[in-house]
Amino acid sequence: MLAFVTVGTTKFDSLIDRICDKDTLDTLFDQGYVKLRIQYGPLGRVPRLENAKREKRRKNTSYVLSEKKRIEIEWFPIKSSIKKDLEEASLVIGHAGAGTILETLRAGTNLVVVTNPDLMDDHQTDLANAMQREEYLLQATCKTLTNVLKKLKRVKLKQYPAFDPKPFIAMCDEELGLR
Repeated sequence: MLAFVTVGTTKFDSLIDRICDKDTLDTLFDQGYVKLRIQYGPLGRVPRLENAKREKRRKNTSYVLSEKKRIEIEWFPIKSSIKKDLEEASLVIGHAGAGTILETLRAGTNLVVVTNPDLMDDHQTDLANAMQREEYLLQATCKTLTNVLKKLKRVKLKQYPAFDPKPFIAMCDEELGLR
């Protein structure tokens, strides 16, 4: 299975560092994830995998976590669309930006959001809390991420409803006096 990590257009090196931590990689592997794709952002730092043995000297390669644990890891800073990545993944771990949340939920992929308290008055926490209360996603901090990932198999998240434009169109028509 593939886990996809995204920080969007922001810099969130602490999330990337946490993802690349041996405990987190072990937890992902133990949950069945053998491929990891990391979008680290245009201003972010290239992932550092200090506690995993790199098998080949290439950008995207296989890392040995232990004698029986191996995970394929690839990374990139940004691209024009991550829609394909979201659809291919069984799990998305992302910053708690509104765009990332909605795009991931609309793709029907399980989502764990990691709030970034350094951004604009910690506004991501409010949205993440609301979406977790509705059981659409799981919320974590960099500190709690590994424990939240361990809960994944025991949690059944709700499917996010498809967008229905009819109520919005009706409201606009009413406001403009077209009805």
